[in-house]
Amino acid sequence: MADLRFGAVVSALMMAVAGGAWAAAPPASASASASASASASESGRHDTARQLYVAPWGSDGWPGTFERPFATPARAQQAVRARTAGMTSDIVVNLRGGTYRLTAPLRMSQAAGDSGRGGHRVVYQAYGHGTRWQEPVTLSGGREIGGWRPDPQRRGVWRATPARSKPVSCTSGEAGRPGEPG
Repeated sequence: MADLRFGAVVSALMMAVAGGAWAAAPPASASASASASASASESGRHDTARQLYVAPWGSDGWPGTFERPFATPARAQQAVRARTAGMTSDIVVNLRGGTYRLTAPLRMSQAAGDSGRGGHRVVYQAYGHGTRWQEPVTLSGGREIGGWRPDPQRRGVWRATPARSKPVSCTSGEAGRPGEPG
């Protein structure tokens, strides 16, 4: 049975698979293991969560530490999967503030270890979740559409042709700013 919990963890998208859970933990600067310890005491475990970090300015060639974070959630997922077989504590993936543009779906699989193993969880959360320092995070699978131009045959309608797609159009009211496309 899937355990799906949605909230302020990540503003645009968060998902969990069977047995998985999204939980809250304060930022590293305010005791990074507080959430894991609270969860551990609920289940009788007394361990410290392993922390991984992702930031828009990071690099997927880095180790995923606070100082040298990964750049993409997909790279963090690979690191989590490499660690789940021998889990001795929860794994918390902290997403630093910003927008992460996904080029492919971020698919979660219990069989691959995305939910954790051996009674331990994998948690993806906005950095600072549950504190006043929580950073806003967006996971976006959308594409920017450029090249907007007024439709010469319909007043107030703007048109664009995204790469590998059919033409789209919208009225200035739909675009968000009067007279300009969104």
